[in-house]
Formats: sequence, structure tokens, C-alpha cells
Amino acid sequence: VRSLTLSATTSGRFKGEYSKFITTEVPANSDLWLRDGDILVQRGNTIEYVGVAAVYRGELNCFVYPDLMMKLRVSAAFDVGYVHLAMSHFASRDFLRARASGTSGSMPKINQATLKSLPLPIPPLAEQRRIVVKVDKLMAIVDELERLIEESRTAAASLLDAIISELTSRN
Repeated sequence: VRSLTLSATTSGRFKGEYSKFITTEVPANSDLWLRDGDILVQRGNTIEYVGVAAVYRGELNCFVYPDLMMKLRVSAAFDVGYVHLAMSHFASRDFLRARASGTSGSMPKINQATLKSLPLPIPPLAEQRRIVVKVDKLMAIVDELERLIEESRTAAASLLDAIISELTSRN
């Protein structure tokens, strides 16, 4: 059974490569298995990451989640992507951090009651979907810009190496 580690959701995006195999038997009908559209919330982590949410997009019965995460299944009356965006907003993150218990320790935690009390602005479903489409388009642009920046850095490093090599070979 593949069980997620906290790193699978720390970035706010689901990353299944951050999982480990465990020998525990998990029945196929267990609520521990993730379903497409489940929102995972970090129940315990450092104060910076407690309450971070990520959406699972994938097959049924591929991953289970650890006890340091909570799983939310959103009603069809809401857009999962919108709920994730609202939970990721700085006001939501601040709300959850302020209510984490054990904040002086290295692993503060939030509980189900705290998560249930999180106020989220909920516009009509059509508006939720419009917002998600717009944010997805903007994030695609950001991802492309990050890729281009990385390419530029790589090219600059190669050029610098070539210049240094040329200058040192002349001596």
C-alpha cells in the first residue's frame, strides 16, 4: 500500500512521488483510500505548513493518507478547485495557523473542528468555476515563465563557463 508523506502536499499541489510503501492491509472499501477530487489538509506540521491543502487527482485505491493529514470530500454543489483556492488564500492560512494547538512546539496541529470553522467565501457555482479557469490559465503562464527563467539561468551558466574557459586558456 502506498501511503503519502507530508511532502506530498506541502507545496499545495499533490505530488504522489512523495509516498512510501507500508505493509498494512487496507480493505478496498476503506475510507483511507483517496478518490479523485479529495482535498488533503496537513493536520500537523511546522507552523508554516499546518493547514496546507492539496487536491488529489488520480485513480481510486492508489494512495492512503497518513494520520497527520485530514481528507475532505466536497459536495457537488461546490467546485473542488475553488474550495482549494479559497483554503490556500493567506486569510484562510492565517486563520488555521492562529488556531493551531501546540504552536510553541515543532509540530502544531489543527483538528476537525478548527477546519470546519474555517470561513470561506462561496460565490455561485458558475462563478467558482470561472475563477478556477482564470487561475489555472494564470498558473500555466507562471509555470511557463518559471521554465523560461530556468532555461535562461542554465544558458547564462553555460555562457559564463565558456567565457571563463576561454579566458583561462589564453593564459
